[in-house]
Amino acid sequence: MKVGLVTTWAECGAGHVSLAYARALEQAGCQVSIYARGQYLPELRWGSSALRPWPVESDRSVAGLSLVDPRQFGRWLLSFSPDWVIFNEQRAWAPVLQARAAGVACAAYVDYYRADTVPLFQLYDLLFCHTQRHHGVFAADPRALFIPWGVDLHAFSPGPRQMADLPASEPLVIVHSAGMAGPNDRKGTDLALQAFVATPGPARLLVHSQLALEHWPHSWRLCLEQDSRIQPLTGPCQPVDLYRQGDLYLYPSRLEGIGLTLPEALATGLAAITTAAPPMSEFVHPAETGTWVPVRDYRARFDGYYWPEAWVDPAHLADALRPYLADPALARRQGRLARQRMEQQRDWSVVGQAIPQALAGTPRRVLDPDHCRALKRDARHQDRRHEPRVRDLLRESLATAWRQGRRVVARGRH
Repeated sequence: MKVGLVTTWAECGAGHVSLAYARALEQAGCQVSIYARGQYLPELRWGSSALRPWPVESDRSVAGLSLVDPRQFGRWLLSFSPDWVIFNEQRAWAPVLQARAAGVACAAYVDYYRADTVPLFQLYDLLFCHTQRHHGVFAADPRALFIPWGVDLHAFSPGPRQMADLPASEPLVIVHSAGMAGPNDRKGTDLALQAFVATPGPARLLVHSQLALEHWPHSWRLCLEQDSRIQPLTGPCQPVDLYRQGDLYLYPSRLEGIGLTLPEALATGLAAITTAAPPMSEFVHPAETGTWVPVRDYRARFDGYYWPEAWVDPAHLADALRPYLADPALARRQGRLARQRMEQQRDWSVVGQAIPQALAGTPRRVLDPDHCRALKRDARHQDRRHEPRVRDLLRESLATAWRQGRRVVARGRH
């Protein structure tokens, strides 16, 4: 079976999801090809290497986050001739419609959707939902499959610190991954820093960000100046190398599609403190593998994303930290149990095989012709609203100028 992945192919969450997909498909004997869209991260592209041996077609479009060059995409569909195309975090619908028109079965990695786009997912032949939260939205669709997100347990395994029998007096080491976050601090780095500063004791906080230190928000750098226990880490870093330095993963994230770093840290043998809202809370078992922090309030996203952001109170986050600072061995005990749970429930080499099995056993969806035409019209309308091409912007400008001209003429007549 030949499977194409249409995805951001870069050192980011979406890229790592596609990397996990490609490995699961290859393990099942599928032929894999990557169609890399999204020119907004050209400097971070992975490309091809011994680690990622699949052919990569880099899209030339600069039109948006998930639009593609239709001519180049069409040539790729023709040359690779996939049986299935899996779209990863696909916001623009034009490539999906193009693949359907070419007779290719289409699947979606469900991550980004708004209330007005949920019905459009009927255009896919399969929906892969890796959290209970996502599956709950699409559960009425028989093509929506819940496949618990898993972790490569060989890549994310405990290191010397997690394997050692550390003395009870060994100070706690806390780690936090900010990723590419900055002014849009979705991962709660500002909250983590504030809570740690408010929690004195013999501990260290390692904060990794792909942003250079001079680009960190002022509030982050202010916390660094206030507390010498905070150690900033910047630049390229293998996530497992970060986790293996710590005992506890601090992750008060406001919103996630999956939140990849959380199960990775748990698999490495760290306990975790996270927000008491899904999907973050789906990975952590309170009092066993970590702690939930209650949500203070919910705030809608500017882009109309289906789920709001969940904000925690830094004071409550500090309260969650204190038992671990008082008893570092608590984090280490919970971390060992976290690793055991990940081995039992979230081994990607096992759970990931549900993806190729579903592809092999699912025929294309048959839609009523009138309903299909209505879905396509709505899909094109959504693209014009949210990811317009140059011609769409020009058309809208001309329409606006025409309306203004008519109003001027009408006023002149009166």
